[in-house]
Amino acid sequence: MLTVALPRGKSLEQRTLELLSQARITVRRECDSIDFPGTAELSEGSFIKPKRIPLLVAEGDFDIGITGEDVILESGAHVEVCARLNYSRSTDEHTRGVLFTSDKEDVRSVRDIPRGSVVFSEYPNLTRQFFLRHDLPVEVVFSPGSAEAEVPRKYRFGVALSETGRSLRENSLRVLDVIFESRTVLLANPQCLRNPAKREAVKVLQLILQGVEEARGKAFLSMNVPKGAIAAVLDHLPALASPTIAPLAPSQASGEAQSSISSVVPVTEINVLIPKLLKMGAKGIITMPISSVIQSWQD
Repeated sequence: MLTVALPRGKSLEQRTLELLSQARITVRRECDSIDFPGTAELSEGSFIKPKRIPLLVAEGDFDIGITGEDVILESGAHVEVCARLNYSRSTDEHTRGVLFTSDKEDVRSVRDIPRGSVVFSEYPNLTRQFFLRHDLPVEVVFSPGSAEAEVPRKYRFGVALSETGRSLRENSLRVLDVIFESRTVLLANPQCLRNPAKREAVKVLQLILQGVEEARGKAFLSMNVPKGAIAAVLDHLPALASPTIAPLAPSQASGEAQSSISSVVPVTEINVLIPKLLKMGAKGIITMPISSVIQSWQD
């Protein structure tokens, strides 16, 4: 059904494959060619350098792709972002395109940058747009990568993508401003989305991938609760949505009416919750890992 461009290289490849595996999508690879046995929504594709993916998807070489939002913004490619995914190279957070300088510089903000300064940037188009908004004329020099290695040795100012800020700190550099924020995204060719069958396939993929991400750090909690304790138990459940309550047959021992209550809760709260719930009268508590949380079909 859909042809797919996946990011190749150290920045996103491994995390993308992990997400697909968690979503039970098998990726069969031969060099850079791939197919997806067992996933009807996906047919074939290739691993591509992330920077090339937006233009290739925009031109119709692929129906969809996964790459960083930064390269879409920089390229100006006409694509539709279908989903923002919560991972980058080494964290589950977004990345930032930052303007920086040496921490020995007197410059504290973009307003302090002298007119006509040279800026060494991994994102020349976005950098020019940024300085135009600030009505500050500068010369932008393209950096093929690792701009922080050239500041201040050769350039006073640089622009690079920062995930944790570690590289900047190690090079004694200080952030002056954030030019843009970026997440890993699922993008699609606009023409592809005009085809009803392909549009639905993209929607299914979006739900599956976001469902996996939504399940991270969560667990399924189930218990039997006497009728008189239901209100107190519900007050203590940090539910993803309204907990499910199902009436059960009265207890054979006490004859008291009881219900089964189940909910999705943060994993970090389980060990604190269980003793409290038991003291309230809950019994037979079961916890289970969950692989996906999908709320609803939203057009």
